[in-house]
Amino acid sequence: MKNKIWIVVAILALAIFGNEIYKQVNKKPKSAKATRLDCQKTAVTFEKVVKKDLIKNLQQTLKSGDYTLDVWADKAKYMKSVMFEYVDIKVIHNDIKQKIKIYPSNHIIAEKTNDVFIDVMVYENDKKDPGKKTKKSKLYAGYLEFAFKVDKKVVYKIQIDFMDLKGNDIPDRISCVVKSVMSLGE
Repeated sequence: MKNKIWIVVAILALAIFGNEIYKQVNKKPKSAKATRLDCQKTAVTFEKVVKKDLIKNLQQTLKSGDYTLDVWADKAKYMKSVMFEYVDIKVIHNDIKQKIKIYPSNHIIAEKTNDVFIDVMVYENDKKDPGKKTKKSKLYAGYLEFAFKVDKKVVYKIQIDFMDLKGNDIPDRISCVVKSVMSLGE
């Protein structure tokens, strides 16, 4: 009788141990998809802090207005580009500057930087791109990709999708990006 109990216990232990190994081997990798803020949950958003030690300096410099901003378009290549008949890069540029101005400067810059640069790509989703094989990859109209740099080093990157081909949701996405960068470290 004792041998049967030990056999059952051994089989049970082996099953539990085997199940844990299976879970570890088949664990899904962590996604870079952002859900830190409510606005990030309304659109597919990816963010990455690259240089955590420069975040406060970046935020203070943005608040002071002492930065360079470059906004550029990445148009569809396999299909006729339509989005930029409605979406104006200059309007996006001005909207970004206005949304950053909402955050008041405390006029204290802890460490003066040589250069703060925001590189913004406005990407038009190319639905005829042969690399896009799923229906899901063709749902969005495009995305905004921001790279915030201090002294030519990327400090923070964020990408956020927009759904409207005419770009009507772009102002909300810009607000979310600015809120995201300004709330880092809180």
